[in-house]
Amino acid sequence: MRFNKKVFIIVDAYTTGRFLAPYLNANGYACIHIQSREDVISVYLATFVRENFVDNLIYQGDLQELLNQLNHYEIKGIIPGSETGVLLADELTEVLNLPTSNGTKASLARRDKYEMVNQLAKNNVKHAKSFKSNKLSEILDCAKQWNRYPIVIKPLSGSVHTV
Repeated sequence: MRFNKKVFIIVDAYTTGRFLAPYLNANGYACIHIQSREDVISVYLATFVRENFVDNLIYQGDLQELLNQLNHYEIKGIIPGSETGVLLADELTEVLNLPTSNGTKASLARRDKYEMVNQLAKNNVKHAKSFKSNKLSEILDCAKQWNRYPIVIKPLSGSVHTV
């Protein structure tokens, strides 16, 4: 049976992303959920509402297989529901050539905070001075050298896929 209604895809509809599908449903759209990976942390799973979706697909690393599962839907748009869904959502919109695609050229800059700052600098946009390291000694040396406080230390990706 062919599904004829236009749909939105939400990749990783967790945390605040759980509010997207009810809004789209209320405006006449069906939604499909895609998990960007098989294992999802329990905190995220606790926020997922399966009833808001006509389908729930799990991406297992094979983009063509995922596209095959989607080929009978008329896709209106693809939205990352949480940070973990950004890269896959960008890849899908690009491959499907959707008019709302950000493409993948700058995907990492939408996910990695250091790359975000580099993109801002590259485009002459004011931004916080930043430094990237995973070594405490380097971080402390940099803080001393800059002598500006307070400093903010963040993980590169604000949302992780750890189980």
